[in-house]
Amino acid sequence: MRQLAEATGVPSKRLVEVLGVLDGEGRVVRVAPDLYYARQAADDARAVVEAHCRAHGEITAAAFRDMIGASRKFAIAFLDWCDRTGVTVRVGDVRKLRR
Repeated sequence: MRQLAEATGVPSKRLVEVLGVLDGEGRVVRVAPDLYYARQAADDARAVVEAHCRAHGEITAAAFRDMIGASRKFAIAFLDWCDRTGVTVRVGDVRKLRR
């Protein structure tokens, strides 16, 4: 959110309104209170999690972070979202497919 506000010059309050509409339309995904992914990026990242778990049985935050080239902060937030939405279940320090 902060990065988007800085990049666009749009006040955070207005960004929250716009992102809320986009989330309602399914064009973005609210992963955490201040973190949104474009729908396609979220779908692609979820596919990475699912494919890795199918091939290896589980995924760690570090492995996912390296696969998507993001910081640990963003990787953990996305994996937590996968847990909340029923894609994965956290078992200790790893995630496994719920389905």
